[in-house]
Amino acid sequence: MILARLSLEEANEWRYSFLTTVLLTHWILPYATASTFLPLTKVSKKKGLQGRMTWFSTVLQKPGLRSLGGLTHVIQQRASGSGSGSGPWLANELIYAYEFEALDFEMDPECRSDFCYFQLGFQQDGTTLLPTWEAGQPLTLQVMAAIQHKSLDELDSYIQDIFTKAEAAEAAEAEALAEA
Repeated sequence: MILARLSLEEANEWRYSFLTTVLLTHWILPYATASTFLPLTKVSKKKGLQGRMTWFSTVLQKPGLRSLGGLTHVIQQRASGSGSGSGPWLANELIYAYEFEALDFEMDPECRSDFCYFQLGFQQDGTTLLPTWEAGQPLTLQVMAAIQHKSLDELDSYIQDIFTKAEAAEAAEAEALAEA
């Protein structure tokens, strides 16, 4: 759907913004595998084990930078102090706020991907895995209120409206530049 509306470059920018937004607003995510998006744990009728969805926490671990929870707290304090409140946020404003606090998502020479400092939330103690997670709560997006309790048809219409408005804004901007 994205590539049908955007160029490859714009689709890559959208993908980057989408993944960044997910990591900043969802600190606990389903643990997807190569074969299944929402895998279940082992099921055994014999042992009475029911399959349960597997989740993991994402933890920011970048040397010289405070935790994602700490950055979020600073952003909330700064937003409250400026009178703008602490949310809900537009996605691009949210990304900018974290970048302002030195969490740069551009490819780091130390990394092989843009998101290499986001790790699965666990530490190993010998053979035992100990869960870790970010303190605090992620910031919320304005779009959450708009899509909550909507049917799939309503969501599809909402997304189409977003694209239509974006295309109209781009056309108006191009027209203004042509006139200048």
